[in-house]
Parts: sequence; structure tokens; C-alpha cells
Amino acid sequence: MSEAIRFQNLGAWTDWLGQLNPDRIELGLQRVQVVWEQLRCPITSTVVTVAGTNGKGSVVAMLEQALLGCGRTTIAYTSPHLLRFNERVRSNGTDVDDASLVQALNAVARAAAASGQNLTYFEYITLAALWLIADLQPDVAVLEVGLGGRLDAVNSIAADAAVITSIGLDHQQWLGTTRASIATEKVHIARPGKVLICGEPDAPAEIGDHARRIAAPVLQINRDFAIRHATGADADMPGAQFQAAWLQQPLAVPALRMPGEHQWQNAATALALLTWPDSPVYLEDQQATARLVAATRLAGRQQLLACAPQLMVDVAHNEQAVAALVAELQQSSCSGRTWLVFAMLADKDVAAVIRRLLPLAGHWLLPQIPGKRAMPPAQMQQLLLAAGVGAETIARHDSVPAAVASAMQQADACDRIVVLGSFVTAAEYLSNCHRQ
Repeated sequence: MSEAIRFQNLGAWTDWLGQLNPDRIELGLQRVQVVWEQLRCPITSTVVTVAGTNGKGSVVAMLEQALLGCGRTTIAYTSPHLLRFNERVRSNGTDVDDASLVQALNAVARAAAASGQNLTYFEYITLAALWLIADLQPDVAVLEVGLGGRLDAVNSIAADAAVITSIGLDHQQWLGTTRASIATEKVHIARPGKVLICGEPDAPAEIGDHARRIAAPVLQINRDFAIRHATGADADMPGAQFQAAWLQQPLAVPALRMPGEHQWQNAATALALLTWPDSPVYLEDQQATARLVAATRLAGRQQLLACAPQLMVDVAHNEQAVAALVAELQQSSCSGRTWLVFAMLADKDVAAVIRRLLPLAGHWLLPQIPGKRAMPPAQMQQLLLAAGVGAETIARHDSVPAAVASAMQQADACDRIVVLGSFVTAAEYLSNCHRQ
């Protein structure tokens, strides 16, 4: 790159970034580190880095809302966005405006040109987020890892605290084919002597092994902290108790605003970091912290949009996330059939996801979604037929809105319709049919 790319509006920037191929993945820190050094804008904020197969966005949002509610200023960096590009960088809970993103992207482009680096789509956006953190100097920056951890662009900044939410099989072509290899990639967000919160109940040994090598204290769910639902006479009461080795008594946590049993695990993970006395983001008012974590909401997480028939949108896009969704739906009350509006990216383990969904689905509506990585509905149909799904229960559609409309026309009031399979699938419905 001999000359810096500059644009005056965000639309021009996102169009240009799109030409770089947003789906292209090139793991490695060298390019980002060279450009970051060229930018010469050190970050003075406390940095919390969050990695994991699933639950990252929820935990980032919980940390962000609790910190804001207790008087800290924040910037949260997440990916991918659901409806608007601006969602990727939130300053004090609000999406950063177009002008700020343009300024940041132009600064990154100048630094990339000056250092002779050709950045990827994700690297441009990550560096722009880091530039904004350095410019705005919030008390705390909460950074979500895009993929893995060790070689993700976010890991170019040393974390003052690291969080691992869950470890499942996803992105195997880049991270390895076992949970152990994936854990090894994720745990490298931890830094020597800095706390690591592990919210994965079945954590591979590689987590603890690496933490010991770098003398990073580890707080492990179901060992050092846990979330317990009420039992016996109090079983019907909403909420739960957060228990931790460092608390003199359990902390009452109200009912969560985000549905799903897995969200309790996410809430416990966030609370562990916020209540541990030696945490760099310790919050003294623990009751307020619990209320703020519980009140957090995030679009696309078992988001209920309609009743009779019930209509839900969820961003579940890998086997672990879909298993959690299926478990929740099987426990919920639905006397009718389930209609799945289902589209995934072709580089995912689609066959494994289908196996998880088989006990749930009555009808499959397969829409075409945009993007080069999208699995065509015809290919998806072949996978369903190979899994033993009856051809009469499968229908292909040109778009997610068309598939949902068809389901709504055919479903009875006691049925439910679930839109799932990827962020793209969820966004195609939320952006086109349900603006809030």
C-alpha cells in the first residue's frame, strides 16, 4: 500500500472494507502490531479481553452495563455486528457515531500506508476500535476476541484481566479439531500475573497448565465460584445465588433479562470478575452489580418477537450454541409444532448442528442468505435428507423474510417459529422485518 485510503463518510468506508472480503481470515499479530506502533497512541484504560466459543457478546455486555451502572466509563468492542456496523464499538453503552469511526479508520489507513501493511477487514476495524479507546480514554475497555485468541488482532493489546466464556468445537480449520487445541489458542489472551476468569465448567487441562506457566491466577466456575438456583420451598422464586470463595455470603441475583440457562453461566462469569477483591475492575456495591448484570439485554439472544405463533430469533451458529438453544426450547411450553427458519455458513459443522436440531424440528424452511460463505439451500436440503428428514417437511426460500412469512402463514397459534443458524440469518430478519 503506497498511499493511504481516506473517505469522508462511513458508508464509503464500509463499502471499501467489504471489497477486502469480510470473510477472509488471516490470523497473526505482526501486521496489527506494526500499524499500532505507527499510530503511536498508547492505551491507558484498564483492558478486559473476553474469548470463548459462545457467550462472549453476552459477557461483554454484562461487564459493560455493570461498570457503567457503577460509575465507570467504558468502551466495548464486539464482533460481528448484527444490524449496524456502528454496533462494533460502543462508548458508554452507545454505538459510536459515524464521524468518530471515519476519523479512526482514516488514522489507521494513514498508519497502514506509512508502514507498508495490507490489513484485513477485521484488522482495520480492530485497530480503529483501539485508536478510539486511546483517544477517548475510558476507565475500562472491554474487548471481544473475534476468533481464537493467541493470533487474534485483539490480542495485540495486553489484557489486565482475561475471560474465557466457553470452549466448544468451532472454527476447527484455524483453531484445531479438539477442545484441547482450541483451549490452547484461547488461553493465550491471559497475561503473566493477571487474573483469568474461566466460565467453562469442563475446562481442558491446557487452561490451568498455561496459567501456571505464566503465574496467572485462575478463577474457575464450579470450583472458585458458582451460580445456584433456589431449591425446595423456594424453587419457584426467580433469580439465583452467586457463590464465591471470596464472598462471606451468597449474592442474590435477580432473574435475568436474557433467557436461557446458559446465560446464568455467563452471568456468573461476569460477576466473578466484578466481585473478586483483587480484580482490576472490582465493584464495591455488589448488590447493584448483581442487579445490573441481571438486567442486561442483547438482541438476537433467544429474542422473542411475537406470540401465537411464537416467533424467536437466535444467533446460535455452532453445535454448542444450538445445543443450549434446543435444551431451552425443549423445556419451554409449546404444544404445537416447531418451524425452523434455518441457514448457516458453509464452513461450519452444519451436519453436527442438524443432528442437534432433529429432536426439535417439525418443519425446515431453508432461506438463501447473503455472503460467499453462505451454504446454498439446496446443499442444506441434501444434508437434511441424509440425516433422515422427510422431504415433505423441507422447503427452500429466496430469503429469510420470505421463509418467515411462509411459516407464519402455515403455523397454528400454538406453534413456534425459530430463526437461527448465523448472525447473518438473524440480521436478515431483524433488519428487514422487525425494526425496534
